Amino acid sequence: MIESCIIAGTFDAIGFSIGIVVRLTSVSGFEIHRASFGAGIVRGKAFGMLLIYGSSLNGKTDHVRGLFYVKTRFGHIWWLPLLPQYSILFIDDGTESYGAEFASSWKSVFTAWIRTYAGIVAVVALGYVSLNTIFVHPGVQGGLTSEQLTKSLGIAGVAIGAYASTHFWARPSYQKALRLAKKLDLPDEVVNAHYPVESEFGPAS
Repeated sequence: MIESCIIAGTFDAIGFSIGIVVRLTSVSGFEIHRASFGAGIVRGKAFGMLLIYGSSLNGKTDHVRGLFYVKTRFGHIWWLPLLPQYSILFIDDGTESYGAEFASSWKSVFTAWIRTYAGIVAVVALGYVSLNTIFVHPGVQGGLTSEQLTKSLGIAGVAIGAYASTHFWARPSYQKALRLAKKLDLPDEVVNAHYPVESEFGPAS
């Protein structure tokens, strides 16, 4: 279930406000969202506020193709994962079927945070570079110094590297795959088929 809250403005005695709460159902791991719109007039000045919040599934990791993967349910604001609630082991059958719930997987939590916020940092840094180089017309004051350009591209590079790194650790170790398989009551032989080297010779030391 989604924890809901009311976002209210501060009004004086002569002001008034109206509020609308809309329930939205969407896909891609976002079960239900609420778009809260508040509008009002205070001393003749109109204002408004839109807030989208709810819970979402993020941080896909520990993925063994054809068997399972892990995601974590977060409380989100504007689709930005904030507070982890719990993790879910999904059956990898193309339908995102629930397998088992368990305490938050920190690997999944950090995967979600890194992918989201590193992605934002990369987009902002590259956008900053683009706006100050590509779209600066000749003769118009502006643009970046070489130092600013280097720093901006360096920040973008680090953010992109952090984002990419989450895909390198997405596959669980053989031992962890066995532990996750037990939550679904899968026999070791099923996991062994996906880890032929480790199952025959043991995990690499």
